[in-house]
Amino acid sequence: MSQPTQIQYPRRAAVRTVFQGAVGLCVMAPAIVSASGVDEKAPWVAAGLAVTGGVARVMALPAVNDWLERFIPWLAPVPRGQRDAGETEEA
Repeated sequence: MSQPTQIQYPRRAAVRTVFQGAVGLCVMAPAIVSASGVDEKAPWVAAGLAVTGGVARVMALPAVNDWLERFIPWLAPVPRGQRDAGETEEA
């Protein structure tokens, strides 16, 4: 069994995590700017976490990884051409 891509390519894993977090923060930005109390922030924090989790899940799909390798290679979990020929990814 081969090592997970997070261990093989830790920098790529970090970049993907930062990207996913940034997407979540973009969703929260309007609420952070306009929020005046703790009660108003809580739903937006939950929304940001949900969006971040959703983006992480979508980025783990094999079809999305293939698309990332082709169009945004710096976000792909494995450098272009480095994936084993017989490797199968689990959804």
